[in-house]
Amino acid sequence: MGSADSEYTCRVNPTDFQSLLALRGKRVVGDLEFVHDPHKAPLRPLRSLAVQNTGEWTVKLDGWYHPDHNSLSLTFSCAQADGKPICRVAVRGIEHDHGGRTHKHELRRDTCPRKNLPNRIERKDFETMSFPEIWRNLCQIANVEHEGVFHDPST
Repeated sequence: MGSADSEYTCRVNPTDFQSLLALRGKRVVGDLEFVHDPHKAPLRPLRSLAVQNTGEWTVKLDGWYHPDHNSLSLTFSCAQADGKPICRVAVRGIEHDHGGRTHKHELRRDTCPRKNLPNRIERKDFETMSFPEIWRNLCQIANVEHEGVFHDPST
């Protein structure tokens, strides 16, 4: 039996991630809604949405809102990375591992998806932005057109 490392079949590397980030024509179609789920309360999960694109990538957007902390997490996962995250943004969450309360995780090494994106990039600029402003900023950075409404879970 092989080790966990030898069985890991991620086909997304940092160069692929940067190519996907730069890819034009990505779209998220549908409203971003954080819904009440009694099994996950107090967290309010985001209804998963596909990130449509012209490339070979199968990407989905998930996330959650925590009303007790007024914190938000948005995660982009990729089928080519065994369905694991390739990018995650945490806003005003509980500080962990010296990452600050607001930071971004992204694929930096081939092993990042398997290790749950261990590298953190502080995003203090997000601290003062509303959640819809953060979403618009992420869409702009990632060349994503959102065809829908971002329902601010904090209002």
